[in-house]
Formats: sequence, structure tokens, C-alpha cells
Amino acid sequence: MEAKAVSYEEVVKDIGEFPGLAYAREFLCFQEKHYSLKNIFLKITNDGIPTAIIAVNLKSNEAFSVYKDYAHLFFLDTRQKDFNWLTLANVVKKKIGASYFELQFAQFEGTPSHDGLVPSPLSIFVLSLNNEKTEADLLNLFDKKTRNEIRKSKRYGFEVKMIRIDMLDDIYALYIENMKRHGTPPKPMGYFEDLFHCFGEKCKCLGVLSNGELVGLNIFQVNKDYLRLIFNLSKVKFWNACVNNLLYYETIEWAALNGVKIIDFGPSLNNDHGHNRFKLGFGAKRMPIFSVVDAGVVFRFRKWIRQKWYNLRLRYAKTFNV
Repeated sequence: MEAKAVSYEEVVKDIGEFPGLAYAREFLCFQEKHYSLKNIFLKITNDGIPTAIIAVNLKSNEAFSVYKDYAHLFFLDTRQKDFNWLTLANVVKKKIGASYFELQFAQFEGTPSHDGLVPSPLSIFVLSLNNEKTEADLLNLFDKKTRNEIRKSKRYGFEVKMIRIDMLDDIYALYIENMKRHGTPPKPMGYFEDLFHCFGEKCKCLGVLSNGELVGLNIFQVNKDYLRLIFNLSKVKFWNACVNNLLYYETIEWAALNGVKIIDFGPSLNNDHGHNRFKLGFGAKRMPIFSVVDAGVVFRFRKWIRQKWYNLRLRYAKTFNV
């Protein structure tokens, strides 16, 4: 197995524009601007046959298929899927001279060979759209409880509209409120400024308002027929009005009317049963995220210690609300 560095233009020539987002120009712009990462593309050949394209984010002597995220791999020859993934990780690591390489990916279709793969604690939830256009068509995709909660929410008379960056202060205030509730360290305002700057019109904010107050928001990214939900935010006092059900429904309806075929509701912990049932209620299918890591024992141990220390600080902040 070999890895060869190729330009973005060569990649597009081979497979056309990426249907997902993790390798799109806008995403690479964001990774570089916000995280100061260098991005390269590698073409993988197996037994002399071009097999797959992998984008790699570089940070010092560490490399990632996607930094702090997951990717969908693009296979040039689907007959070559059954290879040893640890061998792939080792080839990539040596090619770029890194001490650590981490591959986190999910597949929309089929199940990859498990030779060297480790299921992560996360899964994504994906809804496939065909020709659904009307409200009745869309509601038929959902389970009975979800349909009833959408109808209930609509009776509250919320205003639903696309929100622009000029409401960034309101967006960020709602985000901070949600992060405090979860006990999660919030991203800085600059994260959202970079997000909107790099993605432009491919980043959408669908808001739910009550008497002019922003009470719910879905932030999602769109590339051709693929939509990825990145934030679902809402005020607790409107949960009884099923504001999150309305947000998901309106996002799905927007997608159906704008040519989207794949809606990725994003990752959830496998043991987050309540959240996962909510996504499954909208007709989504669960797809595991797989992990492949190649690193020395010392490097792995140091990274493990850093992660444990981060988790401890996170638990402390959540427990004492600091």
C-alpha cells in the first residue's frame, strides 16, 4: 500500500466535487483559519490500484483525517475496501512524518472491513430523502410520536425564518445558554465568525422566534445534496412546546425543497439513548463512527493523560457550574 500527495485540483479531476463537507474547500478554509491547520490530500493505492482519497489535517507532529470531527471516505475502487486499516494508518503516518495519525470516519452505505477498525463511542444519524416534497410525504417518514409533537408545536404559532449573521449576538447568547446547561466549555465568538466567513451561503441558520425572541436555532451546512446539522439550540422554557421537533421538521422541509438527499444529524454518544431516540423518530438511521489510530506507546499515553485531565476539568465545571 502506498500514499501519494495530490492537489485539490487533481482530486476534483478524479472524483468531481466532494458530495460531503469534510473535504470541501469551505471546510478546509475553516480548519486553516480557526485551528491553524495545514491541509493535504493523499491518494491511496493498494496493490497498484488507486483505492481511496483521504484529506489530512496537520497540527505539529500530529495528523488527523479531520481534526475534532469525522469524515466520509471516498473510495476510487469499491472492490478495494477490504484492506488492513492499521496498515493504511501506518502508511499515512510515515508519508507525512507524523508521530500520531488518527482516522475517524463514518460510511453512508455498506459496512467496511473490520480489520484494524475500532468502533468509537459515537454514531451519526442519517436521513435519506427521495422525492418527498409535501408535508404529508415528510410526516410519513417519522414515527407517530414525532408527528404528534410537530403538530403540537405548530399550534403555538412560532415564527420560523432563516437568520443572518447580523443576529450573531443573539445566536451566540443562545449558544452560551445551551453550553452552560450542558456544563460544556463554550467555543469563542470567533469560532462562529470564522464559520460564517469560510462557509458563506453554505452555512444556514434556521431560527424559531416567539414574539421576536430567538427561542430555537438549527445551524447547518449544505453542499450540493448533503446537509450536516452542526448545532441544535433551544430555550428550556419552550421544550413543552416541542420547539426542537419543529426545528428538525423545518430543517428537513427546507432540505427537501432545496434538493438535499442526505441529512446528517451529526454525532451522538451511543449511550445517549434519549437524544438518539429523538433522531431515530425522524426516520434517521444509525451509522457507527470508526476509529483507527497509529502512534507509539509513549505518545498514546501522553495523549490519554491529556484527555483524562480534560474530562476531569469538564466534570468539575459541570458539577459546580463554573
